[in-house]
Amino acid sequence: MPTMNNIGSQFSSFDHYIGFKFGAKYNLIKSFGPFVNYNLTPFRMNNEGEFGYAHLLNLGVSFNLFRIK
Repeated sequence: MPTMNNIGSQFSSFDHYIGFKFGAKYNLIKSFGPFVNYNLTPFRMNNEGEFGYAHLLNLGVSFNLFRIK
């Protein structure tokens, strides 16, 4: 699991873990973008995922892919 003493520490370790798992599994195939929100539907807090918690996870996914590669 990624550590917290790196850039992007504003995300929690849980967000890093989810971003790494879902990013490695889906985003490398579909490329970056709002498609991640469809894969993270269980984490949505409302019908508009881009304004819910899924958007934070989406940012974590995209950021982690840029940081880990």
